Amino acid sequence: MVPSGTVLYKGLPVSCDVLLKDLRAFYLTDRPEQARQYGHVCSYRTKKTLRLFNMTHDNIRMLLRGPDLDFRTKRRLQLAFGTNTTLSVQVQKLAKHVGTANLPKAAKGRGERASWTELNRILDMYFAREFLIKYGYDGYYAASKRSVFHEGHFNSEIMLTNAYQKIERAHDRLPVASRRVLLFPQTIARLFLEYSKRHRGLLKTSKEFTIFCTGGQAVNLLLRGLKRKIPKLIRGTSDFDMSFAVSKPIQTIGALRRKAEAMRKFMLAHVTGFVAFINRNYKGAKATFRLNRLGKGSLAPRLQVPATKRRTYLVHNWQIVIGKQVVDLADAALALYPGASRAWLSKRFSRETGVPIQQLKYQFIDTLAILSGSFVHKGVVSQRNPLTGKKIEKGQKNAARVNQMSRVIASHAKDYKNIVPATLKARALLNKIRTGHLPGAEARARSANKILKKLVQ
Repeated sequence: MVPSGTVLYKGLPVSCDVLLKDLRAFYLTDRPEQARQYGHVCSYRTKKTLRLFNMTHDNIRMLLRGPDLDFRTKRRLQLAFGTNTTLSVQVQKLAKHVGTANLPKAAKGRGERASWTELNRILDMYFAREFLIKYGYDGYYAASKRSVFHEGHFNSEIMLTNAYQKIERAHDRLPVASRRVLLFPQTIARLFLEYSKRHRGLLKTSKEFTIFCTGGQAVNLLLRGLKRKIPKLIRGTSDFDMSFAVSKPIQTIGALRRKAEAMRKFMLAHVTGFVAFINRNYKGAKATFRLNRLGKGSLAPRLQVPATKRRTYLVHNWQIVIGKQVVDLADAALALYPGASRAWLSKRFSRETGVPIQQLKYQFIDTLAILSGSFVHKGVVSQRNPLTGKKIEKGQKNAARVNQMSRVIASHAKDYKNIVPATLKARALLNKIRTGHLPGAEARARSANKILKKLVQ
């Protein structure tokens, strides 16, 4: 076991900020002097307690006898670690891959540790898939060994599978990333949060609108701040829905265009800085951004959420581009939220995250209105019905968010007296959804909608 928070080291022939090639099999040591033999000493901190398989000859023999590994993986294990084989067999087989000039001339006796990049890469990829990941290991530990292949001695090493999940860069606490990992939406989301904490542009005020994050990411951030256990349906949210809320209907095309341009400039400043942040911290990423304007805007947009009277005038979709790959970052929506103001924001959680988010009360009302509305109304909101909708997964996510927020409210009922009745209606609706009882869910949804309309008057 390697405790959480342990600093491990790797020697790299390039700067520690260069975008790495591959993290599926990542080699580390607990000794900086050992890492220095390979190049620049780069330090990494473990994010969790690591469970490592001990690569002793006895344990390898057990694997060679067992049914888990493909016969080719077993042969590679023998070749790399010298278990149940001889030096002459190793030399004969390695000669095809590394050339005879790199091998001892007269090798006799038992097999010894033989480590070469290509052999290690292939072995560890299959070994991880067939055994380590299957049985919950984060990687393996191999003690130092005598080896005629490596000037008489081979250092101890730690190999981690999918290292981006298990370690972070120690000097700046940023994710460890290869090009493949950098393209994961969750990686981009994590980096966006890190940038927003350090550069707090999203928290600035504007006379044109009130800005806050909504949807799944907002609930995710709120629950994280409350130290709640977050279900996968909520935790898996990666993009950001940013609402640029006006409290009263926009009356003229000129005002609509002015606010749309103000929204574009506001997001442009933050996204431009974010892209520079990626390129500064991951050399070689060459990230850029793309803006997609969805709709020209209308003074009479359709009603999205009847219970809260929310309407969306227009949406700007912001994406991060790395090479030929595109990752969704954020949707910025110019939207009508009757009565919206900065008083709706949670000062504590906005300050902690660098992203403006609403107080629990307003997030709960908004999310419950979508969930209940999906049973009551036909329009766009009906697509998010968790039992019958075209976007059923989105409906299930809404149900999970309502469930988690209602639990928080129930455990702090004194602080949320005015929305406790809505919480009770929500619990009744969730019970019907859980059992798949559509008529019962529709009846409870109508009841919840009535209470919500009173709350937002």
